[in-house]
Amino acid sequence: MKHLSLIFGVSLVILGLISISCRSSKTVSTKKPSLTVEDHASDEYHFAPGVYYKLNLPDNMDEFSEATPIKSLTEAGISFTDLWFKRGGRSCRPPGSDHAMMVIVEPALIIRSDQSDLRLLSMGYTEVQIPDMGSCAYSVKHYKFR
Repeated sequence: MKHLSLIFGVSLVILGLISISCRSSKTVSTKKPSLTVEDHASDEYHFAPGVYYKLNLPDNMDEFSEATPIKSLTEAGISFTDLWFKRGGRSCRPPGSDHAMMVIVEPALIIRSDQSDLRLLSMGYTEVQIPDMGSCAYSVKHYKFR
């Protein structure tokens, strides 16, 4: 009986330590953003007021996923309200067309924040005054984090 109560007591202490350590760890938001697909090329697109940063992406990012920077920004505790992503490629097909133009389409990723954050500069972002998704922006993913 003594061994059983000793095991029970040790178990309670371990559970208490785990509970305390979990509360002191940094919390990361698990809220899912809303996603819409927008056309930034057919008509002029108006970005809302804010501070904008563009991720410096190499042109050969065919397999790049926007999930990676979303995770990096969230884990770093960087506050941002919107993220726009346009996949790069080797052709551009306007909506309603059966033909694609053979062009190099640069990938683009832009985030909007309510305030400047210098940590973004060390993560490969550049602050931009006039956000732009570049050429062939007929299909741009827009994630809203509010």
